[in-house]
Amino acid sequence: MAKRRRAAPNSWIAATVATLEIWQRRIRSRSFWIRLITTGPRVAWRFLKSALKGFYTLIVRIPWVLAVFVIGVIIIQGLVKHATVIKPIFVPKTLAENGFTAEVAGQRLRDAMLSFISDLPTHKKSPEVALYGDLPNVIVPTVGISLDAVVSSIRTLARSTRSRTISGEVTIKQDRLWLVLRIDGEKIYESKEGVEPNQFDGLFVAAVPDVLKVISPYFAALSLSYKNPDGALDMASELLSQLPAGDENIAWLFNLRGKVYLEKGNYVAATDALKAAVRVKNDLIVAHVNLGTAYAAQKLYEKASVEYDKAIILDKDYAPVHYNRGILHVQLNKPEIAIAEFRKAIKLDAKDIESRNGLARLLKDKHLKKEAKEQYEAVIEIDSRNQEALNGLAELGNE
Repeated sequence: MAKRRRAAPNSWIAATVATLEIWQRRIRSRSFWIRLITTGPRVAWRFLKSALKGFYTLIVRIPWVLAVFVIGVIIIQGLVKHATVIKPIFVPKTLAENGFTAEVAGQRLRDAMLSFISDLPTHKKSPEVALYGDLPNVIVPTVGISLDAVVSSIRTLARSTRSRTISGEVTIKQDRLWLVLRIDGEKIYESKEGVEPNQFDGLFVAAVPDVLKVISPYFAALSLSYKNPDGALDMASELLSQLPAGDENIAWLFNLRGKVYLEKGNYVAATDALKAAVRVKNDLIVAHVNLGTAYAAQKLYEKASVEYDKAIILDKDYAPVHYNRGILHVQLNKPEIAIAEFRKAIKLDAKDIESRNGLARLLKDKHLKKEAKEQYEAVIEIDSRNQEALNGLAELGNE
């Protein structure tokens, strides 16, 4: 079969020129303009009608499209948002008449939770706690179903625990107040002993650790670690055996175990726990710093330096890593580098007592008494009872 020959470029040009000549003759003819005048308005009117009809349809449908979009956004946000919502907590009529309404009870519980968390020294983001009235609750027209109910139903079917709802009631027994709290309908707390009616807030303060153990277990274990370190280790082990893979509390609980073991002087156990923490969450900066401290305590200085470097890469403005690098270089007998690291830490956190005391010690050893005294005095301004600073000033005064 013979192959088609491609048309030469000149033939395309000739054809284009011929077409243009035909249109030129038509435009010059009288009949062309007669047809344009007689049919043009009719065509233009049809086009205008079609355009107006399309525009009207678009205007009518836009509100519905926007409504569907907004409803979709609210539902998706409700499903993915990690928040704890406190519903109004039922109270007896006698309390409500004195101003302690169900809404006030919910507010007092949230205040107790936020106060408890704010007192804990941690870099972990606090759990989001909202009152029921703070959240949008849109009712779908004609159907009469709230979006909150839709989201709750989907969460129940999917067994999602990203968002929790706290409810409960205050009761009066033998002239004392008692509190019961539920999370997603399941009872998680009941007062072990009642309180006097004038100690209304005490009801909620006592309940906070049990509530946090469910909604944010790390904070419950961290709080316990200051009162009962061994109890915190047991709680962390229990929680780690129960939490599903991927839970955000896992890495923090391993870090807490490592921190407690560090304070107990069990550096091998601390190392194992902290390695597990960074394995689960490699960008957990505090775990890298604690792991470096565990290595340094075992005189594994090179490994310690590697962990501190990883922390610096994650956040060069994280003051504790510079303090720990300062301590590391003191151990390596490199005072000049240690002084530089302590200064960096103080620049990032002017209230860093440990870095100021560390810097003062090195300055005193270098016979820079005036600068050492300034650092100790700065510590006393932050904590007037700091014994190391008081002793340091006394020694400088006697020299």
